Amino acid sequence: MVQHYFNSAHPHTLFLSITDSVFGCSRQIMQKRQAVHETIRKEVAIARANDTINACTPVNLPALHYHCLLGSCREIVNEPFPCPDCEAVVYCSAACLAKAQDDEVIEWNGVVPGHRQDCAQLKGFMSRAPELDAIAGQFPWTRRRDMRGKFRETIVLAEQGLLGIGNAFGVWGEHPGSRNDDLGDSEWLEPRTDEELWMLPGDEIPRWDFKSCRDAVPSFPPVFEDNWADYYRWRKLPIASPAALRLHWALSVFRCLEELGLVSRQAVHDGPRKELTVYYLGVEDEIYFLNVFRELALLLPNTDLTLVLYGTSAFVAMHYHLPPPSGQVLSYTAPESCGGGSIRVLLRGENTFSPSLDPHDYPDADAHPDALIALNAGLAAYPTWRQVMVYAMKFSIPFAVTDYQEKSLSMARQVCQTLLSSARDAPVQSGYLQWFHIAKSYEQAWKLNPFMRPGRMPAAGHNLPQAQNGFIMVVVPFTADFDSPTSFLLADYSNTS
Repeated sequence: MVQHYFNSAHPHTLFLSITDSVFGCSRQIMQKRQAVHETIRKEVAIARANDTINACTPVNLPALHYHCLLGSCREIVNEPFPCPDCEAVVYCSAACLAKAQDDEVIEWNGVVPGHRQDCAQLKGFMSRAPELDAIAGQFPWTRRRDMRGKFRETIVLAEQGLLGIGNAFGVWGEHPGSRNDDLGDSEWLEPRTDEELWMLPGDEIPRWDFKSCRDAVPSFPPVFEDNWADYYRWRKLPIASPAALRLHWALSVFRCLEELGLVSRQAVHDGPRKELTVYYLGVEDEIYFLNVFRELALLLPNTDLTLVLYGTSAFVAMHYHLPPPSGQVLSYTAPESCGGGSIRVLLRGENTFSPSLDPHDYPDADAHPDALIALNAGLAAYPTWRQVMVYAMKFSIPFAVTDYQEKSLSMARQVCQTLLSSARDAPVQSGYLQWFHIAKSYEQAWKLNPFMRPGRMPAAGHNLPQAQNGFIMVVVPFTADFDSPTSFLLADYSNTS
């Protein structure tokens, strides 16, 4: 049970009480995860021992359970009953499928629309499955599956000796339980070598320090096709390297900036330098492997990128283990032969008493970032995103997100359009009408992210094709000729949430 109280003498008391309550069982969680890891390692070893030539024996792991999607049922089932038309959603029986066709009133969730309204749309989303499978199929390590043919990242990590807990496992370490425990020391901020971070054979490491390995320097400019195989070619990596399981975070930021029209893969040596400030919103587990964002310095020649992190993990890090006064936790400059791009990563959260994304808490209300980025955002799932969307729309700040699946982005687009419709009743101020005419004419669309994390993610209540950073949507486009109406105040956020 979360206790809500606030002591003015200790301004972080409220947040501390919440985190201590939520993460109070971190030791038990850690022990359970260690037991799970041991089971996975044993089963992977058995599967490898049973392999024949060019075969991948399935790993005998506990089955991933499904939940009946009918709100009044939610029964856990091992053998789901999918909708025969779309095959996207699952139920425990034909009876629940029949009930789910009509609107259902749930006491704790209001009216849930009937499945018949979404069936055709979901069937269309299911057609994406071969494309996601093709992305995963570029890598040999995605062929090892569980007994139901599901991809699991833990199987890949166990097979390569990378499955473990904590900072000792570099960019691969899991961090279950309390972020307070993991971020409370300085180890996660200490500089490490590429070998210590990746724990891979030398030729499989995406290097950032090229002093002892000049042959690994990527070519200039960073030109590659939109697929992992060609990106690996550019980075001089064998396709057997599992690095994409972490690099997708940096590549997804890059693709979002490309979709916004803020960066290009065409560059020349000694070209004009560009400064770019990006707010990265909603950061969570990425904070444990911030070093992967060094990749952006190689991808953005002649660019000085400042990546400012907001979110729960950034807030906890700011208050449990204070970084330098500047908030800077990472700095890297690419070799001159690669264009000399640089990146600084900053943590923000000192202006709030909770891990809020409220734009009122941004350090300088008059100095807006060049772009907003949110990965695996879930814009429709969390009401706090609405104030961010309004902030981006009102100040014409380019905003792009990724999400796991198309259904989530379809719902996010509905939220965006609702916010735009409600803006018609807002007072007219300097520059606002110009913004409104630009914004209302833009309909958010999404596309497949070729640099998603390889391997589909299984889900408990549906079969929709989904992956981490699976799809990209531009929420607010870049409008180079638009003079942002900075006099337009943010005071009416409460009217849009």
